[in-house]
Amino acid sequence: LSQKTTMANIQVDKLSLINFSLKMVKELLHENEEYYPIASAIDLNGDTKPIMYFGGNDNPLCEDVITEYLGIFEREIENSEIRAYAIAYDVRVSRNSESEKTDAIAIKIKHVETEEVIIYYYPYTFTQQRKLAIGESWGEIQ
Repeated sequence: LSQKTTMANIQVDKLSLINFSLKMVKELLHENEEYYPIASAIDLNGDTKPIMYFGGNDNPLCEDVITEYLGIFEREIENSEIRAYAIAYDVRVSRNSESEKTDAIAIKIKHVETEEVIIYYYPYTFTQQRKLAIGESWGEIQ
């Protein structure tokens, strides 16, 4: 594959993971106004699938859930079972030093075809009618 084809494939996979993650998180936020970290992966056939993890604790720490997902994904990458993954979780973040912190959906994405890990941030608020409003997103290379 050419580098151009590889880059295009990475972009398609990233978009697929972002859209999948946002859809799941929006549903959870709509129902509960909060959510635990969720994860998804793209297998070698290009299919996006949710990844479920339950460690037996009804109230796990978000960091522990993220760590578990990372372990699952590292094993699946080593075993050549997946080519990309995303972990979506809730954060308070500011876009730059001048802006105030806001609630945001963070979507951390790793693809086997590139070394970089990118976290995309989707700030959100709830309107007075309890409708979810998502603001302008941005990404940061880790």
